[in-house]
Amino acid sequence: MHARYLIASLWILVSTVGTATAFAAQEFTFDNMMLYTLSQQSSFDYSKHWKPLVCTFDPEFWDQNHANEFKVHGRAEKVISQIKSQLAEAPPDGTFTTEEFLKLGEYDFSKNEFAFKPFGTYHKSGMNWVALNVDAEYSSDITAEDYLDLKKEYRILFNNTNTLVTTGVPFDPEAAEKFVNEKEKNKQDKAVYCKVTFHIVNTLEDDVKYKVITFLAEIDSIEVYLDKEKTTLLTTYGK
Repeated sequence: MHARYLIASLWILVSTVGTATAFAAQEFTFDNMMLYTLSQQSSFDYSKHWKPLVCTFDPEFWDQNHANEFKVHGRAEKVISQIKSQLAEAPPDGTFTTEEFLKLGEYDFSKNEFAFKPFGTYHKSGMNWVALNVDAEYSSDITAEDYLDLKKEYRILFNNTNTLVTTGVPFDPEAAEKFVNEKEKNKQDKAVYCKVTFHIVNTLEDDVKYKVITFLAEIDSIEVYLDKEKTTLLTTYGK
């Protein structure tokens, strides 16, 4: 199983001047997944969720003031106002990107390529998945009741990994041997850096008790790079 656990770190307000910063509309973060789900709920009651909204979208203010409910409640008015304005001006379209290292398989000398099976397998459905959780550091002072209709985990299941990735990652033998030797020398996994773009198709499961929502998504493309700096593109799957 392949999982990502990220700290919700996107500020929507600059505390020194009270002006808005730009949302990273397509970055696969807890913040943006929450924004997406909020955009799908026209009757969502923001006033009931003031604590987790401040905790998620203004974490530094929350860290410094979470013990003072009056300060947090006052801050929530600005946070909620900015969220509503952002959703009205540029509602998320359900397309996201994520970047991370993914492991390569064994080298195929007859095809001059490394086997490539990105992501793990979700045990219930057999589909590939990525999980994104709210970090406990920001939720430890918030009860389950505070979250109400909000989620504490967003899970993505990909429905087309096996049909999209039908070939390995091309490498000429000399470069492949150098790559493997360097990874072995540095005691690193045989991994490449990938940028994955996907779009949400629909909701598969909404677990109200555990605050987990699972989306079915389709991968649009996977760009495979030799390094994190993305200086050498090895191959691209999809459009």
